[in-house]
Amino acid sequence: MKNTVLLTLFLVFTISTFGEEKSMMISKGKSKKKSEKSATISPNKIGRAGYLSISGGYGIPFLSTAMRSPLKEIGDKDWYQRNGDLSVKPIFGTNGNGLAFNITGGIMFNKYIGFEAQLTAAWHPETLDARIDIPTYYATQRSSTVAQYLSTHLVMRWDNGKRFGVFAKVGPLLPFHGSPDTRAYIKDKQGRIIETLAGLPILPLNISGLANIEIKLIGRSKSTFNPTIGLSAAIGAEIKLNKNFSLFGEVRVQAYTITIKETKFYEFEQQASINVLGIKLPAPDGL
Repeated sequence: MKNTVLLTLFLVFTISTFGEEKSMMISKGKSKKKSEKSATISPNKIGRAGYLSISGGYGIPFLSTAMRSPLKEIGDKDWYQRNGDLSVKPIFGTNGNGLAFNITGGIMFNKYIGFEAQLTAAWHPETLDARIDIPTYYATQRSSTVAQYLSTHLVMRWDNGKRFGVFAKVGPLLPFHGSPDTRAYIKDKQGRIIETLAGLPILPLNISGLANIEIKLIGRSKSTFNPTIGLSAAIGAEIKLNKNFSLFGEVRVQAYTITIKETKFYEFEQQASINVLGIKLPAPDGL
């Protein structure tokens, strides 16, 4: 699962048309002296306006889930051992944190109800998926994502008739583009990789200071996801500066569940050596 809270940490300008459309209802009343005309504004059309906004913020993860690596050589937990003390704990997190930039366009049908579409581009920096850190074996996996989302919102708004207003938004979320970049690194001094990859029943000989095998693996991969639909909701407040500009702050929640469709490695490097009495020798081909 992947969940995101986008929190605007700074106020931004909203470029808006906010030109009210006034509908004139004309009634005529005849009298002996002259014709009288009166004009009124239709209540259903007061506040009708279109708007365009540009905003930015920072995502804070919430509803964390258990992180893991699909590689059994890295595992699904955080292992740490020093001086005989072993610590094993699960890693909870999400790739939902990071910077986000939004372009929003919408229309208010009246002062209180409107509709908008929002395009979000987000950068989710590297997070730890799993790790094994013991004296003879080190393995870690980290993932980052650049993604784009499309949200459509029902907008509900209230203002005090002057400059201050509050609003709420809710609607479906469509993650239409995004490719997580995963980086895996393994430094094996005990031959564990040979055991798992080659299916050997026991670990190869590893005598500290006398003879051991050292293998390094570095890999990078990208994953694609199956299509999914999530939920986007927000609350905020705004201050109207003039007819065309407003400042607003907003807290937005985006939540959706993803499943991996395919993972492809686009970079892979392997180095192997045999240490005998402190002398490092190249490993035989194929190791």
